[in-house]
Amino acid sequence: MKEPQKIAPNFNREVKKTAHEIRVREKQERVSNFTNQYFERNFDRFYAKAMDRLIKKSAPAPSLQPSGMGQPQKPSLSRTATQLVKMQEKAMLNKIKKTADRMINGKDRGLER
Repeated sequence: MKEPQKIAPNFNREVKKTAHEIRVREKQERVSNFTNQYFERNFDRFYAKAMDRLIKKSAPAPSLQPSGMGQPQKPSLSRTATQLVKMQEKAMLNKIKKTADRMINGKDRGLER
């Protein structure tokens, strides 16, 4: 005799969600999508800011050079700037997730007592 198949654990988890949790997760999804789009739209600006900070931080002491001759840039600065922008985006997404979890657990609704 066949045993009945177990219902998928994801189904059970979805059924147990409250209306408040569903609303918070939908809002989290919307805000996360907006954040991803925001970073995609403004990547060049964030990249330029990160490059500027890195160049200023790693710039050698001033020396006498002919006018129009800039400092050579290190190729690793470009990769580092890209990583900094990605880390900034990840940090923002982690904050969004943490806030949503706190809202679901009741810590932001005055129910922690």
